[in-house]
Amino acid sequence: MQKDIAGKRLEEYNDVFVDIFNNLVFAGSPVLSEDTLVPMPTESYGRRPSGAYRQGNLDIRKVDMKNGAYRLICGSENQHGRDNTMPLRVMGYDYSAYEEQMRLYMSENKKKERRHFWPTGVRL
Repeated sequence: MQKDIAGKRLEEYNDVFVDIFNNLVFAGSPVLSEDTLVPMPTESYGRRPSGAYRQGNLDIRKVDMKNGAYRLICGSENQHGRDNTMPLRVMGYDYSAYEEQMRLYMSENKKKERRHFWPTGVRL
């Protein structure tokens, strides 16, 4: 537990976060820049198949903002020990975040009497 907290605290620094992602995820390519990273909420809420609500917390989530637009959202979940359920848990956090965005867009569209839920400016 203490090592997980120490890792989380370290990754809060943009330069550390950028080094981790650029080297491990993007194979050394300078995709992220510490100057354009902005922290995001780590909480996500969703429903279980039973209908009960659940809350999840990703350790770190940051967005790469370029010209005022979200370019890339990256998240990190630190684990000291092996946990073969972690990929599914992280997918659940991501799904809950997307589900919340969809509810927000649907609510906005209902107010504006639109039939689709895509935000303004998104092209399919």
